[in-house]
Amino acid sequence: MNNMGKIKILDTFYTLYLWKNFEELQEFANKRNSRYLHKNEGDPIDGFCDVLSKEIHVFTDDYTHPAYFDTTLRHEIAHAYLYEVAYAHYDDEELIDKIAKWTPKIMEIYEFGKGLIYNARTEKE
Repeated sequence: MNNMGKIKILDTFYTLYLWKNFEELQEFANKRNSRYLHKNEGDPIDGFCDVLSKEIHVFTDDYTHPAYFDTTLRHEIAHAYLYEVAYAHYDDEELIDKIAKWTPKIMEIYEFGKGLIYNARTEKE
């Protein structure tokens, strides 16, 4: 496990940990809180967000596809955001998966719209 630094979620800092050993992450999550491993009937996990200790743990190694790692990280960050805004269902996995999937597209559209606005405001007539 490597401590990769802090991520600011609203006004709260979460420590990001990257795991290169999949089995060790599973064992750590199970020791920390068995609910992390039993969300999907004991399926293994690629990451988890511990909102009480303000930690995000994500598995990645030299073989993990960057897009898969990105999705997992966005998923865990979404848990933290929803918790920090006091959304009662911050642990709704279906909702979190959707947010993680939509985030890149939302940001792409946002950047495009921001560019249109900037261009419209600076256009010379």
